[in-house]
This record gives sequence, C-alpha cells and structure tokens, in this order.
Amino acid sequence: MIKIYHKLKGYKVSLDDWLLSNQIISGQSHYQKFIILTRARTGSNFLAGLLQSHTGVRAFEEIFPKREDRLHWGYKNYPKAADILRVREERPLEFLDKFVFRQFPFSVSAVGFKIFYNQAQAGQKQQIWQYLRQNKEIKIIHLKRRNLLRVCLSHHLATATNQWVLKDEAHRKDHDKVALGFQDCLKLFEETKEWEEEYDRFFDGHPKLEVSYEDLVNKTAAESKRLQSFLEVKFQRLKSSTLQQNRSLLAETIENYNELKDKFKDTPWRVYFDE
Repeated sequence: MIKIYHKLKGYKVSLDDWLLSNQIISGQSHYQKFIILTRARTGSNFLAGLLQSHTGVRAFEEIFPKREDRLHWGYKNYPKAADILRVREERPLEFLDKFVFRQFPFSVSAVGFKIFYNQAQAGQKQQIWQYLRQNKEIKIIHLKRRNLLRVCLSHHLATATNQWVLKDEAHRKDHDKVALGFQDCLKLFEETKEWEEEYDRFFDGHPKLEVSYEDLVNKTAAESKRLQSFLEVKFQRLKSSTLQQNRSLLAETIENYNELKDKFKDTPWRVYFDE
C-alpha cells in the first residue's frame, strides 16, 4: 500500500508541475523553506521519504552531491539535463532560485532539500552555505544519529553490498559479518561530532529542529507530528518508502565487536557499545 501511495503522490506532483508550467494554474512562492542538515548514513532517506509523502511538502534529496554529473531530486520527471547541471556548478544561487525555491502550486506549503556537511564545499557551490546562513527564515531540520557505531557499520555494509537505499524487501541483500577498523571508527566519531557542533553554531539564529534517527524509527507518528508542526503544514499521516537496512544487534554483525568495545572502553565513545 505504501508503494502505491507514493506512486500516486508522484503522479500528482508531475501533474501539478505540468499544470503550472503550462500556466493552467497559477503559482506562488509564499511557502516555508527548509533544509535537512546531516551526514551520510543517518537515515536521511527515511526522513526525506516521510516528508515527500506529505501532499503539501516538496522535500528534495541530494541536489548538491560531490559528483558533478549527479542530481538526486527524489521525484520522477524532474529535470537533470546537462545545462541544468552546468547552472548548478557554475551559478548555484541561480540554480536554487530557478529550480529549487521556485514558484509552486498553492497546494505546496513547504519546500526544502537535503544537504550533507561535506557537500557544496568546493568551487562556486560554496556560495550555497552563505546563502543558507544569511537567510534566517530558512528552517533547519538537523538530523543526527545517537549511535555513531551504527553509522560506521551502515557505511561498511552499504559499500560491501552496493545497496545504499532499500525500498523493497524483495531487494534486500544478505551480508556477512564485517570487521571495522578502530581508527576508521574513531575518525568517524570525532569528525561527526565536530560537524554537528560546527553547524549548530553556523546556523545559530535560525529556527532549528533536532531530530534523531532512532526516534524517527521508534516513534514515527510522534516525530512526524513534530516535523509538521515545525514546518507549519497541515497534519497528515506520513509514510516513508525507505526501509531500515540492518536491524541486527551490533554484536551479531560486527565481527570484531568485543575487540572494539575493549579499545573504546575508556573513551567518550564507549556509550555506542551499550546496546
């Protein structure tokens, strides 16, 4: 049923945009702008999927990935032509104005996109961060994951299976236990905490909502209401098409779990081993 719901929602989005582009309906720009701020492997696809299921929200995915030939709108039939990619790379503020925060049908009341801490950090795209910082009316949904060992594991499993997003149980890939390097984990823990603190300061003064992946999964209905209240959109039941990729205990999936737990026992990161 969720797949059918999202497919129907996709048809409506395409129809509304077609009607707007052909001037059959009028557009407006009086909607709430927002971003989903996070790092990779924190459940951002799940969060974006929830917001995409709302009829009054456009929640774009990775529109500023590191690869210059990629553009992940998260909606079918959205433009990905070479000239649009060139505008994004050379004139990113024009790209935002013309393709992202453009006019939308009156049914749309919130528009935003997902951006990772380490994206848009080179070339002309660096302008994006100052644009976001200066526009205080843009709301920040800061997505974090409490257990960063899960982030490290998720990255390794996705790399091993080449499955970065799961939307159908039939496509779930089996995986063997993986061994995680101590230094790799330590670097990820430290880097992520530094990013979280840096960008909390960077967006000081913005309306901000902190969301944890764990709460999104375990208390989806309550967190969905909190998100909608923050964006000031009408309450609806939100349904994500993205599935949780690994539900096993850490000790069941990480081959050297006990070794890592012992190495981290006298560090602030020991809490990640209390599962």
